[in-house]
Amino acid sequence: MAALPQWAQAAGLLALCAILFVVGLGDRGLAYSEGHRVGPAWEMLDAGMPWEAGDAWLVPRLFETPYLRKPPGMMWAIAASSALLGKTELAARLPSAIAMAVLVLVSWRVTTRWVGSPWGLAAGVAQALFPFFWSSARAAEIEMLHAASGGVAALLLGDALLRRDRLGWLSALGSGCALAAMALAKGPAALPVVAAIVPAACIVRRSIGVMARPWLALVLVVPGLVLGLVSLAMAEALGRVHGPVITQDVGEFLWEGSKVSRILTLPGAAWVSMLPAGLALLLFLPRRRAEREAASDAGEIALRAEEAGRVFALAWLIAILFYTAIGVSNPRYTLPAGTLLPPVVAAALASWRTPKGIGGMAGARRGAARVLWLGWPGVWVGVLAAGFVGFLVWYEAPRGRTSGDEAGAGLAAVLERAADGASGREVGLDSRGPIVWADQLVECRPEVLLYARRWNPLVRARWVKPLESVEPAVGDILIVRTDRHGLGDGEPTERDRCAALLQRAERIDAFDVHKYSFEVYAVRASPGTELPGNEHLPDQPARGPEP
Repeated sequence: MAALPQWAQAAGLLALCAILFVVGLGDRGLAYSEGHRVGPAWEMLDAGMPWEAGDAWLVPRLFETPYLRKPPGMMWAIAASSALLGKTELAARLPSAIAMAVLVLVSWRVTTRWVGSPWGLAAGVAQALFPFFWSSARAAEIEMLHAASGGVAALLLGDALLRRDRLGWLSALGSGCALAAMALAKGPAALPVVAAIVPAACIVRRSIGVMARPWLALVLVVPGLVLGLVSLAMAEALGRVHGPVITQDVGEFLWEGSKVSRILTLPGAAWVSMLPAGLALLLFLPRRRAEREAASDAGEIALRAEEAGRVFALAWLIAILFYTAIGVSNPRYTLPAGTLLPPVVAAALASWRTPKGIGGMAGARRGAARVLWLGWPGVWVGVLAAGFVGFLVWYEAPRGRTSGDEAGAGLAAVLERAADGASGREVGLDSRGPIVWADQLVECRPEVLLYARRWNPLVRARWVKPLESVEPAVGDILIVRTDRHGLGDGEPTERDRCAALLQRAERIDAFDVHKYSFEVYAVRASPGTELPGNEHLPDQPARGPEP
């Protein structure tokens, strides 16, 4: 099969990524937890560029509260993108699309080295058309940057371990840089994927000699230096922070008694979530003797392809088993492991060029080979392209309709009306505008406040945990959550917990965002007193406030 020139393959892959992951990227409002990444990034920009903003870029803040649940890598990326393109949805999501494009190119290049052309191109296309990644690559979330960085680190580490020339240090250096980016994006969550490459390479080569290369130390030295410097700077900046800091315990995502069944079935669930690429793993099952003998006569390309395929297939299995051992229950957290599969797909296509395969495959191996080929591998491009269109129509479009953009515009109008006819602290105004106190609104749908600020730049929002602990002045605004979604029997709502506080406030509006309901209150009485004749709005379904 004739292969396109290298430059043409790279250009084609970049064009494919642009079509899949950039077109229409800013057509929908922020939703779900996108606001948790975008909010701190835009606050960094509000403080100025890194060299003039003091600690603002070292200690991310979400509505003026230090926010360290996740490392700052994605927030830095969004801030840099927004500095160039403005505070838009396109700028917020573009870092994920770029991370995906880099992963596609690295997957293509590494696979081409070991499997040859056009199979390396097949790996790049398989990576771009991997359904498991579509949502993350088109969202302002940390998953794509983290998975792509971890995947690049794993692929380049595999390349460094397998190659025998003197240029392996370049792959090791690239792997170390990607490992640092991975840690800055989400911490060590993808580390099992990178670490699994080492035992997989040793097992396939049947020797630990693959590790006897001094320049492999770059894989650890580079991220160690980068993370050490960043951690030191952040620690010094945190020493100057007064007040609470929002953090998160990683133990929340690991072993839990109620999730044992999901944890034990994680390998199967992860494999299913990674179909159709996961079918390629079946072609690297332990072979019969006849298959091994037939493979030994298949030629150098097939042997190199099989070796690379076995390394990455085995690394995927080791990584998934490790995730299971530490108690991961959600297949979504195994997303980084999916970056190992496109080279396995390419190796499978290169090694088994016909549905019958080398050595007369049988059982699951032959069935997987037939499905992978579908008469001609290019058929999968059409099938997955059609699937991507379905993803846009039936997943992304409905997801966009859950955004709090309309509620944010309405809230801005409500706050503006509340400010009319009053002045100063009577309506929570100071030099930066109205003070809006919230907790659960930020936890559930922070984009509401981001859009309120877009429509009314004078809005000043403060995140406080828990909301009932706040001591608002007369005229401040409180936003409390009223629904019971996710609450246990007898567990009070946020409004119930704030009942004493709301006795001196007047409800001025209510709104829904997706499955959550909120009420807006204006504080009218000073502490220790109740609002005389406090008349709340009649009980009614919450609505989206009108702009």
